[in-house]
Amino acid sequence: MLLLNASGKLEKFNRYCLHYNLVAQAAYEQLKNGVGPFSTGYRPFIITALISFDMGRMMGAGVGQKYEPEQGGFASKLDLKMKAIQSDIEPLCTMSIANAEIEGVSQVIKKVTLLSQKKVSTVCTVGGKNSTSGPRKYFISLIHTFS
Repeated sequence: MLLLNASGKLEKFNRYCLHYNLVAQAAYEQLKNGVGPFSTGYRPFIITALISFDMGRMMGAGVGQKYEPEQGGFASKLDLKMKAIQSDIEPLCTMSIANAEIEGVSQVIKKVTLLSQKKVSTVCTVGGKNSTSGPRKYFISLIHTFS
């Protein structure tokens, strides 16, 4: 069923969901340029991605508190949660999907999910093909959002 009319589905996605591709491409470029997913320089890309997926309404009022941790809003909560999961998730960011130990990865995701005392929404994206030299490399980025 998933592949039924795949070309039509892809054409429709590209027509109606351009914003997802633009945000993902910008985030992938940052990672490719060495901006780590746990750095403060990457935070705006996480927040923008969440907003593009219509999560902005869950982040509270005011643009400043969404992006600036000093304002004590969403960005502050995001920073705290990212620091809490960094040591567990960071190794996944450089892992190749070709040699990932799936059981170990799933255990890390379960552990990180349990770290939160609130409901979590986990978006795990496998992608970011890098076809520079040698075999294609993939990265796994885990974005943890909290309501």
